Amino acid sequence: SLVSTNSWNIDTSILDRKLRTEKNIVVVTDTHLNIVFATKNMWNMSQYRPDEIVGKNPKMFQGDLTSNSTLNIVSKAVKEKNPFEVTVVNYRKDGTTYNCKIQGEPVFDYNGKVVNFIAFEKEVA
Repeated sequence: SLVSTNSWNIDTSILDRKLRTEKNIVVVTDTHLNIVFATKNMWNMSQYRPDEIVGKNPKMFQGDLTSNSTLNIVSKAVKEKNPFEVTVVNYRKDGTTYNCKIQGEPVFDYNGKVVNFIAFEKEVA
């Protein structure tokens, strides 16, 4: 699992609830914000398969209608290693837009070092 492979110090019950009950899409980045993992249901929201986005930056989903002020909230939270929750206009592979609610947070190892960032994403009206 991601948790054991990466030595994450994280409550797995939260992960389980987000994945199974709330049907969130999960995107994991490294500390440089390159995508290292995405759940298969990413396709339903973005029209991208996980293998098409791994190694890329989440900026690939942004465009003209994406709010810079919202992105600044995310950027500040990431720099300060804080959780965040925003709704952002993202772009699908075909160029159409969708509102994406993102709950993101840093993931720490057992030494207290940030090793990844995890985002729980869901399309909202």
